[in-house]
Amino acid sequence: MSDTEGQPRKQGILGALGDIASALTGGATPESLADHPGMLPATATIVADEGYGMAENSQSVALQRETFIIDVHPDNGTDPAIRAEVQCWVSWPGRPTLGDTVPAGYRPGTNEVAILLAGHPTWDWQLAAATKQSDDAATREALLNAPPDTPVPPSA
Repeated sequence: MSDTEGQPRKQGILGALGDIASALTGGATPESLADHPGMLPATATIVADEGYGMAENSQSVALQRETFIIDVHPDNGTDPAIRAEVQCWVSWPGRPTLGDTVPAGYRPGTNEVAILLAGHPTWDWQLAAATKQSDDAATREALLNAPPDTPVPPSA
């Protein structure tokens, strides 16, 4: 998260309270471009992981508010690349790491960027949980409908 001059933007007290509320209420979600009106699509490479400032565990997923430095490359091919600091909620240990290329959004003419993990099969913890739940239900159904002494398929 950076200001319009490219300097790291310090999070204000209201932003910090919002992060705390998101963590406590389960409102932390993977972000999409639709969550950031006015931003355009891009890809970003993580060049540094500065660690996390807040963590939350809902007994089904462990989340942390991670800070990354990223190189953002706009999809339109005409806007210049941007290096910026950004924070986002990630699931641990299924989170992007140093060197990963992630979906991103950027606001043209600024250094305002966002990492967009919604819809990614590994980094979107809500999608991963729904997929696992569906796969588990299908495996359970297959086991219940198989004849006795049928070999159990290996777990994934």
